[in-house]
Amino acid sequence: MAIGDAGMSFDEGSAEKPEDLNNDGEKGITAEYLMTEYDLARKRTKGWIANSSEIVKKYESGESSMKRGGKNNKHNILYSNTETQRPSLYNDKPIPDVRRRYRDKDPVARRISEMTERCLNYTMDDYDWDDLASDIVLDFLLVGRPMTRIRYLPEFNNVPEEREEFEEGEQPEDAEYDDVKQVHFSTYEEYDELTDERVACELVQWDRFQHGSGRKWEELPWVAYDHFFTKDEFEENFPKFNDKGKRLTYGDDDSASRLHNESKSLEDKRRDASVLKKIKVIEFWYKPTRTIYFVAPTDSITIKEEEDQLGLEDFFPSPKPVFAIDSTSSMIPIPEFMAYKDQSDELDRISQRIQKVISAIKARGVYDASLGIERLFNEDDNKLIPAENTSRFVETGGLANGIWMLPIEVFGNVLDKLYIAREQTKAVIYEIIGLSDIVRGASDPRETKGAQQIKSQWASSRIKRKQYRIQKYLRDILRMKAEIISTKFSPETIEKMTGLSFDVEGEVDPKTGQRQMLSPRDKTIEIMQDDVIRGYRIDVETDSTIAGMLESDQQNITRLLQGIAQYVQGMGGAVASGFIPPKSATQILLAGIRKFKFGREVEDAIEAIGDQPPPDQNKEDPEVAKNKALLQIKQEELKLKQQEMQMKSQMKSQESQAGLQLDQQKAQTEYQIAMQEMKAEIELEREKVMNEMALEREKMKAEIAMDYEQMRAKLEIEGEKAEGMVEIAKVKAVQTNNEREEDE
Repeated sequence: MAIGDAGMSFDEGSAEKPEDLNNDGEKGITAEYLMTEYDLARKRTKGWIANSSEIVKKYESGESSMKRGGKNNKHNILYSNTETQRPSLYNDKPIPDVRRRYRDKDPVARRISEMTERCLNYTMDDYDWDDLASDIVLDFLLVGRPMTRIRYLPEFNNVPEEREEFEEGEQPEDAEYDDVKQVHFSTYEEYDELTDERVACELVQWDRFQHGSGRKWEELPWVAYDHFFTKDEFEENFPKFNDKGKRLTYGDDDSASRLHNESKSLEDKRRDASVLKKIKVIEFWYKPTRTIYFVAPTDSITIKEEEDQLGLEDFFPSPKPVFAIDSTSSMIPIPEFMAYKDQSDELDRISQRIQKVISAIKARGVYDASLGIERLFNEDDNKLIPAENTSRFVETGGLANGIWMLPIEVFGNVLDKLYIAREQTKAVIYEIIGLSDIVRGASDPRETKGAQQIKSQWASSRIKRKQYRIQKYLRDILRMKAEIISTKFSPETIEKMTGLSFDVEGEVDPKTGQRQMLSPRDKTIEIMQDDVIRGYRIDVETDSTIAGMLESDQQNITRLLQGIAQYVQGMGGAVASGFIPPKSATQILLAGIRKFKFGREVEDAIEAIGDQPPPDQNKEDPEVAKNKALLQIKQEELKLKQQEMQMKSQMKSQESQAGLQLDQQKAQTEYQIAMQEMKAEIELEREKVMNEMALEREKMKAEIAMDYEQMRAKLEIEGEKAEGMVEIAKVKAVQTNNEREEDE
């Protein structure tokens, strides 16, 4: 039996539908049903919450019931292991990598990918991402399950009601008429104008999250987040709440804790202490109806009920959690520390015994009181004390026979064995969690290189598995943020945030001189906001989750290109001689390429090469061919002009053969001049080409000569400076000698 919110009793699994647990025949999902489910969830996780609280306190070196045999002299192996793994699991901000899923030529998907990636980069810089990721890793290592949630944060500006008046004849059809002012007018109601949009991820305190029953995340019917509000915060978050005569109870949640079989420790009370009274509100995300309920557990009241505003594919505002220790039968986390808790307790006991043995190892003993040597133990170094009873010293055989020290060799042997036992216990702990001495930066110098490599290999495999799970969890956070950006952000916000337009344009059309419109704005927005189509065409990853794939692809591409180069070089002669047809050589090459996983574009490119004829080995240089073509054009132009001049001469001779000698001579002169001009023009073009080549050579020679002269001049200047300094030094030396002679 268990006790619900309103004090009614129920048997686990006795109800057939949620309404069976409601009071007064209420329909739908009520506070009574939700709190009954919540109580069962708290019951399931009670042991985990208790263990996790003790683990956190141990990590923080606080008082804990896990400490046995005293409060001091503990070996905090939990802190050591946690701090060793934290930098390995996260040490750098991931970079979003949004790309086309199939790497094909899809300009629309490319534009959407680029816009999404820029938005994700901006939203990560909008708050302290590194602090969030560090807290995620810490909860992963301590309590076994970090929990985060994504929030969509739009900002609005209130626009007050506005009245617009119109001149006669300019008013719209639905305008009203003011009889007093005798004018037409329209009234615009007050509204909230969207000014900015943000999407952020926040850490949920590990003990303020609960979920329904299920073995996997996909099976959960609901999740819940605990909140504590002061009265002002409550009224700000729920301004439209109507208590309908029911008075909400403010204060700490002790009453709710007692009602739901919970107990707050003194440490929890100190953590949540506040001068202001608070009310506990539980936020339920109920998946079957895609509805959010806010419930006050102390008073069993549904404060607010709202429809799903995010519209996420998986409904819940939190990504699928990552667990330190996986389980196929339960969603209850298992802290990593629980795997070696017994060894940790043993390590604490050994450390306490070591401290006790060290305290027992002291220079203690007894002496013969008749010798009068009490002062001997209190004097300073090199101090001689007069003996009062020398005859007694002679009888006992000296000072050594008058003092008997407590033997400490036994304590030393025990201490050595305790130290060995502690190291063996630590080795067992490191073996359990996979932290070898290589990972911790410590190694036995007596070990061989092979032994250290084996340790490093197996230790890194354990760490890499944890690294991938954390990277995957951070990737899932970015995917949820990308989904909210695509479906909730306004197109204007996305364009302002990225500096890109939803209009996807292609290349310039040579006929019209305008760019082709590949996808208009509305069509691109429609594709981006459609979860199914967007998922088909783009993929959201991070640089850390695809680093291994990219490295493998780069290595394979390098090997492929080297293999193609060797194949072409070896097969080129056989193809050129006709021994092997080009198509057959291409098919052999494709057979090898298909062993590499690169996609169809590589095969298509190779197949396109196969049908092309082999290149002409005697093909003329393009630049030389261009110059020859220019000369040929000039020669053709000269021939045309010659023909034209001849035709003109013939026509003139036919018109008048007599008395036109002067004109004929003039025409012949013009013809000769034109011929000379054309020849001169051809020669100029030829000389221009040759001169340009000569100028380039001379320019290079001049630059080399100039550099040489500058270097030689610099060396000469440096040499003259050195000689000048030597001369100055000689003059100064002569002056100094003269001054000395004058002084003498």
